[in-house]
Parts: sequence; structure tokens; C-alpha cells
Amino acid sequence: MPTIEVGLDVTSIPLQRRFAKKLSLWMTRKGIPISHTIVKFRVVEPSSIYSGPYPFDQFPGESENKHFAFVNCYVSHERSREFKKEMASCMTDAFQPDIYPEKVFINFLSVDPQDYFNGFDVLAQKTRGSHHDQSIE
Repeated sequence: MPTIEVGLDVTSIPLQRRFAKKLSLWMTRKGIPISHTIVKFRVVEPSSIYSGPYPFDQFPGESENKHFAFVNCYVSHERSREFKKEMASCMTDAFQPDIYPEKVFINFLSVDPQDYFNGFDVLAQKTRGSHHDQSIE
């Protein structure tokens, strides 16, 4: 289940919905069920992000659009570099026009899908296991 964590200084619900929708539709075209694309947004204060000694909100020579996005993508270790590049392109496009491409920073973290757990599946397995244990006695 791909999980995307987005830290940005924009609290725009339309931007968040547009991003989640574009990414989910792209994932669906890649064969990933739409409900398996998890996107989490959090607000990051510009004064807490630095480029060298400069906070993002005080960086010299900045354009008028100072908005930014830091994205961590947790995807299967089996996903190709091409898949990641296409996904990064989709996400960069989805931020437009609110966030300029040069202020979108995307990081991919490879994970083993076997290490992902959903509470419903855990409980279902636990229930199956307890029925199995009772039948052995």
C-alpha cells in the first residue's frame, strides 16, 4: 500500500484534494487499487526548514511564490526507477500552480510490502488463528 507523506506550508484543501486525486488516478492506471493509495498531509512552518543557513521564508533572491512541498513516498522495493520517476512527475504536476517545481522535493523510501500491516487484516488473521487453536484442543 503506497503511503505518501506530504509536508507543505499551504493549507489549501483544494490543493490537497487535487494532489490526492491525480496521484490516486495515476496509481490506478498502474494497477494499484485506488483505496490503496494513502496520502497524509501535514503543515510545515517555513521558518523550520533551512537551505544552508537560510530559512525557506527568508531565502535571498526568492520569487514571490515561496510555497514548498517535501514528499516522502513509501513504495515497494520491487518498484522500478522508471515507476518512481513517473510518480515524481505526476506529483510535481499535481502541485501546480500552487507550488513551483523547484520547491517540490521528493524522496522515495523502499519498503517490503510484507512489513505493512492493516488492523483489519491483523484482527482477521488473529480470529482465524484463535479458531484454529480451539479446534486443535
